[in-house]
Amino acid sequence: MAPRLQWLLNTTLNHTPKFFIVDGNAYVHRSYHGIPPLSTSQGEPVNAVYGFIRFLWKLIREQSPDYCVVCFDHPAPTFRHADFPGYKSHRKKMDDDLKVQMPIARDAVRAVALTAIEKPGYEADDVIATLARQSARDGIETVVVTGDKDALQLVTDHITVYNESKNIFYTPAVVREKYGFPAEQLVDYFALMGDASDNVPGLPGVGEKTALKLIHAFGSIDNLFARQDSLEGKLKAIVADNKELLVQSKRLVTLCDNVVLDKSWRECAVQSPDRTILGEFLSRYEFTALAKEMLTAPVPTAKEDFFDLMK
Repeated sequence: MAPRLQWLLNTTLNHTPKFFIVDGNAYVHRSYHGIPPLSTSQGEPVNAVYGFIRFLWKLIREQSPDYCVVCFDHPAPTFRHADFPGYKSHRKKMDDDLKVQMPIARDAVRAVALTAIEKPGYEADDVIATLARQSARDGIETVVVTGDKDALQLVTDHITVYNESKNIFYTPAVVREKYGFPAEQLVDYFALMGDASDNVPGLPGVGEKTALKLIHAFGSIDNLFARQDSLEGKLKAIVADNKELLVQSKRLVTLCDNVVLDKSWRECAVQSPDRTILGEFLSRYEFTALAKEMLTAPVPTAKEDFFDLMK
């Protein structure tokens, strides 16, 4: 960061901006599975949207981010599907009642005056990684809001992962305490043990415990390959016979941080919702009690764009 900008933030404003990046799909899914079926008078399912907009409102009011964006998966196949046709192939098809709520969830983001971003060919995780590392390079305090362990590979002194449901902020120290090694080694760890939920193969026969032992012993997959002669028994043969599979698994679990996006974190300043737009959305989906709460409570105030002050 430029010295004058750092000085401005630390002395004139006495405040380091906070940028929150929300895993939209994760919290829509959580609301859908965590809230009993709820429909409008016309029979439209809205339980996922109801839980999701409540979650966003609570997050904004309690955490007071200066900037905030909600990232979604694009429905098109990603580069990982091209690399590995079996990627996520065994997942159950999305419930119809959830599928119809996904566009409404995006409308909910706009109703509370937040920015929603998705990118064809990429997952929300890749958009999150790109934005997080961009803002961190600019010295912004960045918080990724998700319960997905894959995001922990992003953790640095400037990037924290917030598991809202468990109320845990994963800093470098917390990650090291949990795994016994720093966050930058997590990609290799995830690759070794694979991911059943995404159908990432990993190293055959290697689970969480063995993957931990290998990372503690070798530090990385590259070092494992370089020193594989020190392995014994079946594990030595497994590593020798599955190098390509392990390299591919690492590609699949590594978040892409160079997605070309139309917006940057600077364009995601938190603003006060337009009460008319918010009211119309809540009325449209018959969230009567929620409307009383959201339209009468103090709303987050618009934040100044700190970079405008440099002009």
